[in-house]
Amino acid sequence: MQRLILSFTNLTATLQALKALKDAFKSDVRPTSTPAKFSHSLCSLSIEVLDKDKKQVVLERLASINLKPAEIIEF
Repeated sequence: MQRLILSFTNLTATLQALKALKDAFKSDVRPTSTPAKFSHSLCSLSIEVLDKDKKQVVLERLASINLKPAEIIEF
């Protein structure tokens, strides 16, 4: 199973996104550290989505609360 890392520019946005995604997807989402090569201009806390196939649904959920990740890293 492949995964996504969603990074935001600040902690407030990260925590708002995490709450919204946890409410919607429960166990498929968890907080994680931002990978070092991406953390230069991003918050050090990111969100890991454990199922890459949910990318579109996750982005739609974030858009519904006016949030957009600064970086999406696919593994």
